[in-house]
Amino acid sequence: AIGTTTQDASATSMTTSTTGTTARLSAEKLIETLPHERDLGVTSLWPEVRKLFGHHTELVCLTSITTRSSISAMDGGDGVELEEEELVLVASSCKARDMEHASIRVWDVHRGMCVDVLKEGHKSTVVALSFSQNGTYLASSGKDRRLCIWRRRRQQQQHQQQR
Repeated sequence: AIGTTTQDASATSMTTSTTGTTARLSAEKLIETLPHERDLGVTSLWPEVRKLFGHHTELVCLTSITTRSSISAMDGGDGVELEEEELVLVASSCKARDMEHASIRVWDVHRGMCVDVLKEGHKSTVVALSFSQNGTYLASSGKDRRLCIWRRRRQQQQHQQQR
């Protein structure tokens, strides 16, 4: 089958040329709106809010969880009122060549401090971390081929290892 058209061949090439020019102008406008390389070091989509210090070498992995817990408080009228508290925890590990540095640090983001250091579970670098959905457990795996499950004690906000 042979296709036929009533359009002039020169009109078709003009339409294509105009479309190509429009696409080129759109690309040029897009490039103009992108940040320049010199600005990337200063401007960020994720501005730094807080630094947490404590590891002796570079980080290998981290995980975080946001949990909500109800706390009872006296309301002054001898009644008990429940308040909801948000807790954001970050667990991190760093490169380790020995057991001393093969630890996991657990951070309270709102307070900006390390609330626990989990030691003696691994003999080498911890390479994977994951909290349970409710934040009660933290699983860790290391280059030493160990899998540790840590349980958080709610009252003291500390962890203990379950084997």
